[in-house]
Amino acid sequence: MVKLKLENNNYGIGDESGCRLIQHIEQNNIILRELSLPGRKVQWFAVSPANSSFSWKLLRQLQSVIVKFSMLTVLSIPFNYIGDEGAECLSSIATKSSTLKKLVLEGVRTDTTRGLATLYSGVAKSSSIINLDLSHTFFLNKVNPHIISLFEVLKTNTVLEELSIQSLGLSNFGMAQLCSCLNENNTLQKIVLGKVCCDQSGIDELGKTKNEVVTDITITGGSDESKHYDTQVIDF
Repeated sequence: MVKLKLENNNYGIGDESGCRLIQHIEQNNIILRELSLPGRKVQWFAVSPANSSFSWKLLRQLQSVIVKFSMLTVLSIPFNYIGDEGAECLSSIATKSSTLKKLVLEGVRTDTTRGLATLYSGVAKSSSIINLDLSHTFFLNKVNPHIISLFEVLKTNTVLEELSIQSLGLSNFGMAQLCSCLNENNTLQKIVLGKVCCDQSGIDELGKTKNEVVTDITITGGSDESKHYDTQVIDF
C-alpha cells in the first residue's frame, strides 16, 4: 500500500504526467492509500479547458482504480480545473468509495454552476468521508446559491465530522440554511466558514441552533468593510 503525491505539475491534474501516473497504478495493481495531486495556486485563475484537457480523463481513470482496489483513504486535488465532467466523476467516487475518509477539493474549478451543484450534492452523500474541504470552489466572489444544496444533503449525512467551506459567500439566507442543517445533523463537529457575506445577526443565529455535537465554527473576516469581524470561534 502506498502514498503518492505528484507536485510541480504545470496544470495540476490536467497535466499529462498525472494520467501516466494513474495508468501506472492501474497496470501494476498498486493499492493506493493516499493520493495528492495539487495544482499550482498561483495559476489557479489562469486554468482553462484549453490547458487542462486531460483532467476529466484522469478522473475517469482514478474512478476505475478506486472501484478496483477500494483502499483509498485520502484524496487531495486542490486548485485544479476539473470541469463539469470531473465534478460528476468526483461525485461518483465519493458515493461509491467505502474507504475514503478525507477529500480535499479546495479551489477546484468547474465549467458551470451546474457542475458545482453536482459536486456539492454528490460529495455530501458519501457514506465514508469524515473530513471534507470545499473552500474557494465558488470563483465568482458572490453569494453562492449552490451551497444550499450541500446543506440540504448534509441534513441526513451520518458520518461527516469536519467541513471547510471558506469563502463560499454565505449570505444571511445561507447562514439560516446552515443553521437548519445543524439542527438536523448529528455528526458535524467542526466547521470553517472563513469570509462570509452575512451581517452579525446571521452569525448570531449559529449560536442558537439545537445542535449538541458541533464544538466550534470558525469565521474570519466579513464582507462589509464598515463592519469588520475579527476571527471568531463559536463554541457550543
